[in-house]
Amino acid sequence: MRKFYIIISIILVVTSCQEIPEVQKPESFIEQPVMEEILYESILINAAQGYNIAKLKLIGLKPDTYVYDKFNIDSATYAQNIAYYTTDIDAYKAMNTKVLNRIKAQLAVDDSIETTERKLKDSLRTARAKEIQKEKQEKGTIGNNPNIPTRTVTDSFARKYRRDN
Repeated sequence: MRKFYIIISIILVVTSCQEIPEVQKPESFIEQPVMEEILYESILINAAQGYNIAKLKLIGLKPDTYVYDKFNIDSATYAQNIAYYTTDIDAYKAMNTKVLNRIKAQLAVDDSIETTERKLKDSLRTARAKEIQKEKQEKGTIGNNPNIPTRTVTDSFARKYRRDN
């Protein structure tokens, strides 16, 4: 019985071993700078699709085919080139790091523009509020009119507490 298990184990080991063919350079090879641009655009369009797909469709942008149309490639070419670039893990990691750094740089620029616009709006809003306050003081609004009687407002709990004591 022991020999049977050994023979079965050897057969399983021999049949389970397979030769993995090396990925060949595709016929329609995409150079690394162009591939980085494709990856960058893919990330941006996927993020935009996750954020507001209705707006993309409204402007007539098809997220599924945008990258293929922009770079004039088909999905098979894209898949073959991705498979080729992933065989060299270090080069593929470096390429993805460049793309990620580019996205971070763009995000920093967009954030600084948004912060500047927000500060500008806040300063304009503050200046306008000061102008309105000054106009009210000059015109003598209700709050500054001594002829209108004022009433001190107290809450009901304070009145009830005073009555009980």
